[in-house]
Amino acid sequence: MTAQAESVEISENYVDILPLEIQFRYEDSSDQSRTTHQYQAYDLAYQHTAFRFELQWSQYYDSTGNSTLKINQTIRELNLGLGYRVYHLSEPNNKLDLSSFVVFWGGQTQTEIETILLSTKNSVLSEKDNVYGVGINLVGRINYFIAETDFKYLTSKNMSPLQVPVFGIKIGAGIPFDF
Repeated sequence: MTAQAESVEISENYVDILPLEIQFRYEDSSDQSRTTHQYQAYDLAYQHTAFRFELQWSQYYDSTGNSTLKINQTIRELNLGLGYRVYHLSEPNNKLDLSSFVVFWGGQTQTEIETILLSTKNSVLSEKDNVYGVGINLVGRINYFIAETDFKYLTSKNMSPLQVPVFGIKIGAGIPFDF
């Protein structure tokens, strides 16, 4: 009697929940020098075969000053990414999957500046401005675990400088499904 190995197929459709993301951006700081800023972000993605749609919310907080004058800056950004898979490698029996996507980004950003002089607070909210960009994502899967890195260039009038390089590391869960 011969044993026949069962072939396990990996789905090509996923809903990815990525609650842990750190972004590093090389941009101007409050003292007008260029430094790396750390943003916190959350992602929700939908992958259908070679296409990937991603919704990403990012936030950065900075505070400077002393006990007399304090300035707080909060930058919030909401982006939608549309990606196409350009490379795919998978091992169905081990449920391993590695994909690379070219992604086009679009969204909006807004900055809030809060000034506290002694005990008087003043808050100014900037106008929302459009964000555009292009990047590449590398997505690795092991069963339901997903790890992703992305590198992108974003541009917006609200950003300083106007074009900002962004490197992100994400961890989460990928839920496969078939139609």
